[in-house]
Amino acid sequence: MNSETGRDEDGARRWDHPSEHLRRSRIGALIARGRYDDASAALGVCWPEQTLPRQLRAALARGAPERITAFLEEFRSTPSPHFAIPAADLGIPHRPGLAELVLLLSVDAGNAGVEDGLETVVELAGSHMLDLAIGRVTGTEQAPNSLASARARAVALGEPLLGDALGRGMKRATLTLWADHGNPMIEMLAAGGRAIGDQILGPLSERGEEALTLRRTLRAYLATGGRANPTVRELGIHRNTLRHRLERIEALTECSLSSADDRAELWMALRLVTDADPRPADPEPAAGESARAASPRR
Repeated sequence: MNSETGRDEDGARRWDHPSEHLRRSRIGALIARGRYDDASAALGVCWPEQTLPRQLRAALARGAPERITAFLEEFRSTPSPHFAIPAADLGIPHRPGLAELVLLLSVDAGNAGVEDGLETVVELAGSHMLDLAIGRVTGTEQAPNSLASARARAVALGEPLLGDALGRGMKRATLTLWADHGNPMIEMLAAGGRAIGDQILGPLSERGEEALTLRRTLRAYLATGGRANPTVRELGIHRNTLRHRLERIEALTECSLSSADDRAELWMALRLVTDADPRPADPEPAAGESARAASPRR
């Protein structure tokens, strides 16, 4: 085999070669961004015998970086109609201490063993201690909508443990959540953008360390119904630390956490900021874009 091109001596592409994984990841990224025609053209260049699936589910896999790496190696070890893309390649914000993958899972009804195939992916993720949020079924042209529903559902996976909780080795069982049982109204609002969420949260919507810590605190507090004990256990902090953070949140947002209306508004704002449409603002694709996707850099 030619180690640089990833082809056998007869010229056939090797599925398990790193360059092929990179090509497939780039094609998946085109699908996830709604660039169906570019993805189809690139797939035809790389694997003329294949076509894009008619329907798919996007999924978000989340876990420790080394577990994501091990999962990805096994996920790619055999040919499949699925795609795996590093979440960062789609502009999904990095979460400290975690790695995330976007999976595009074919669910074409005409394929034998479709349900078994999804079950295999779920079991594989569980065996590597990864959480999964699985989006709704859409046509492949609407893949960004499936990804948006997966990201919206991923909010229920929770945030990484903070502070002393990490030192104590706290952990929980892995989760697999399906957007079919999620919140379509929130997804619809989130798909429209995050501007209103930014306005409500004010300084809490920024990307600095303090804003991130306060958002996590607010999310945990609201998700536990405003109960202090479950919140401090989730975050691994002292009650006094929680109290000071909540006071800071009220000061920055000019909202009262004792008001049901304000709590509801803050919760929706958190969802909008977290779940806004993940597609980055790409420029119009130049000629030859699909060819570049099919040809990884040397």
